[in-house]
Amino acid sequence: MALDEVTQHVEQASSLTIYYLITVQSERKVSNEVSERLCIPHATPQIILVRNGKALWSASHLQITRETLREAEATHTQTATVPNT
Repeated sequence: MALDEVTQHVEQASSLTIYYLITVQSERKVSNEVSERLCIPHATPQIILVRNGKALWSASHLQITRETLREAEATHTQTATVPNT
C-alpha cells in the first residue's frame, strides 16, 4: 500500500525534506488547487516532490515505493551548505 511505503520512507528520510499529506476525500479543493498550480493531473494515491513551487517528480499507485521515494529525494534534493564566516 502506498501510504505504508510513504510512512516507512518518511521515518528514515532526510530532515531536509518536509512531507505533507492531503486526504483527498476531505480536502478535495486543496487537492484540485495543488493539481492546477503544479500542472500535474490528479491521481490517488499520488506523491509529488515540489521545490520552489514547481513539481520536480511525481509517482502514483504502484510506483510509490520506499525505493522510488529514496531515489527521487536523492536525485532532486541538495544539501544546503552554510558558508564559513
